[in-house]
Amino acid sequence: MEKGTFYWISGLSGAGKTTIGKLFYDYLRAKKDNHLDETPSFVLIDGDALREIMADSDFSEAGRDERVKRNARLFKLLTDQGIDVVNCSIGLRNKYRQWNTEILSDYKEIYIKVSLDELIRRDPKGLYRRALNHETQNVYGIDLPYDEPEHPAVVVCNEGDVTPQDALRQIVAALGV
Repeated sequence: MEKGTFYWISGLSGAGKTTIGKLFYDYLRAKKDNHLDETPSFVLIDGDALREIMADSDFSEAGRDERVKRNARLFKLLTDQGIDVVNCSIGLRNKYRQWNTEILSDYKEIYIKVSLDELIRRDPKGLYRRALNHETQNVYGIDLPYDEPEHPAVVVCNEGDVTPQDALRQIVAALGV
């Protein structure tokens, strides 16, 4: 059985990961559904939803490490069964990306790069406002460091001048899918 591909759409909160990821997932499904000789299998996973399903509440470094390792094992289980996975989550540390490259045979990282100023301006969840007002802490990019991806397959600069459809076209062209 052919293994599936793992697509990790990463970036800080508010970068557009889920919006772009959903478009990419829909694109992949439509493309493979046109091949009648294949049985397409896909899953779209959003980091917020996965954290809620798994009842993750340990935000210590050790807790985050364990969560990422557990999620990587889940992604491996799915891709080993021929399922393509589109995962939209922050991806905080380069060590997490390295873990994925070690256990997932077909790993593609897509980095949605947005400046902190633009993320603060957008702030759809009010996360950055609360962090800057000291109402919350442990926010990546504000009071916790964020490791920018070192070797993504695709970088989409999303400073507000790129539509989600433009981002999708960039990803499709860069990955050749």
